[in-house]
Amino acid sequence: VDSTPTSRSMVGLNIVFNASASVPAAALTALAAVETFIESQFTDPITITMNISFAAMGSGVLGATSSNYRGLLYSNVRPKVIADMDANDTLQAFLPTTTTFPVRYSTAATVTNETRIYYTFGNWKAVGGTVNTSPDASMTFNSQFSWDYDPTNGVAGGTYSFRDVIVHEVGHAMGFTSGADFRTSDMESLDMYRFQRTDGTGDYNPDDTAEFQARPRLVDYN
Repeated sequence: VDSTPTSRSMVGLNIVFNASASVPAAALTALAAVETFIESQFTDPITITMNISFAAMGSGVLGATSSNYRGLLYSNVRPKVIADMDANDTLQAFLPTTTTFPVRYSTAATVTNETRIYYTFGNWKAVGGTVNTSPDASMTFNSQFSWDYDPTNGVAGGTYSFRDVIVHEVGHAMGFTSGADFRTSDMESLDMYRFQRTDGTGDYNPDDTAEFQARPRLVDYN
């Protein structure tokens, strides 16, 4: 399922879904509609490729995404993020300027000076990084659920909106994930902006750009 990028610049984000034989015909139309919608929201001139399949996944799981990642040195990440800033971006300039990143992997006061950050392939491409393999992610949707493939006329009772679940899963491939989700003592790109909600005992929540640069991030499941 592939269409011409539909971003405002017409040379922007290109979403490509590789559908397996397990994907119902009605889902292909839904995938095309989601492609058009997501492409219209971004102007990054990159292609994100995702393999799509259906399978029995048991109860409680509508779908799941397995993203491919690159583990990168923070010293290589910061220059890419800075160079990718738009005219109205400011916060990225206040990321730590050292070659390490302060992070707490538990609610204890221990700070790790992290050297490595994981990026999804899609997110790394978005900041100008290179990826030499494909796909960027693989998605599986649960064939045991009843799906409504076209929510434009409402979602039928007892069904789930397939388009909405796709958008959610594509978000993971694009980088809406955290090291707190499944990693142990490792952080991901989103975690560069993840802090304890309150100051706590160590003034952990930043009040200004100077504190944003210096305070350790919190990457802990609980």
